[in-house]
Amino acid sequence: MQDQNRKANWNRRDFLKGFTFGAAGVGLSATGLGYFITPAQAQDAPPTLGSFLRTNIGAFTVTIIQDGTGEFGYDILAANADADELAAVLAANNLPNTPPKSTFNVMVIDAGDRRVLLDTGNGVGAGQLIPTLGVLGLPADSITDVIISHIHPDHVGGVSQDGVVNFPNAAFHIGETEYDFLINGAENFAPLAQLIAGSTTKLQPVIDAGSLNILPDEGEWLPGITAVPAFGHTPGQLNFLIESDGDALLAIMDTANNAVVSLARTDWALAFDTIPEQAAETRRAILGRAATEQLKTFGYHFAFPGVGYIAAEGDGFRFVPINA
Repeated sequence: MQDQNRKANWNRRDFLKGFTFGAAGVGLSATGLGYFITPAQAQDAPPTLGSFLRTNIGAFTVTIIQDGTGEFGYDILAANADADELAAVLAANNLPNTPPKSTFNVMVIDAGDRRVLLDTGNGVGAGQLIPTLGVLGLPADSITDVIISHIHPDHVGGVSQDGVVNFPNAAFHIGETEYDFLINGAENFAPLAQLIAGSTTKLQPVIDAGSLNILPDEGEWLPGITAVPAFGHTPGQLNFLIESDGDALLAIMDTANNAVVSLARTDWALAFDTIPEQAAETRRAILGRAATEQLKTFGYHFAFPGVGYIAAEGDGFRFVPINA
């Protein structure tokens, strides 16, 4: 039985002070902590394209785009892990104790009369989503709906650039609890306040335009796309069940950030978890559902394309990737 109460001392405030990305080439900037770069850097950076995969969920065409990669150390991915126990999990999976790559996987759902973007990645200059959409014949102005799972910058960084909305014809959708967190909650989570401030900057043009729809935390948001509460990583993070013609995929977003350690030990917290204890409970419940119902599962930060199945293993779970 896992010791659910064993927690190493860790301090999110100290962690946030020194946060940077390596491979993604982004980190602290004038906009605050996150995955944003300065406007000058964005203008100078040549556009790069991300890998993509196109598949089907029933009648829906789903395109998964790799917005980029970054490095998270295990002190971030398993911030409260006992060092010996972490070493044992890594050894059992033939993994070195070095920072693994973390992928940012963004999903586009073509559902006939709608083209739906599930989160927006890191943003212009930092991420590869928008130029890749253009090359794939899915230009930004063809997006009809943008769903926001939660307000961390690697999920809303692409909403706007320099005050201009990147998806001008889209309606934007966010859960009511997460919206309240955006507007009223930052002061209650001081270690993450800088991160939320950057997200507010990205979302403000949408709010000002009246294009942000505040929706219930549970239930069908768009035909075939159902919100599933997954609170804890942020107070109002949502997962999404995508269903069409008897086929289904559960997008678990940041419920689990690493396909090995987050599944083997659901009690190990991500340093960005706003409410770590609740995030752990959510992680176990969501992964348990995916395993029990044998749901095809999509992880935003799992190795591209992030699609596979969840299987129960011991006291935890394991991820079985598939060719989507």
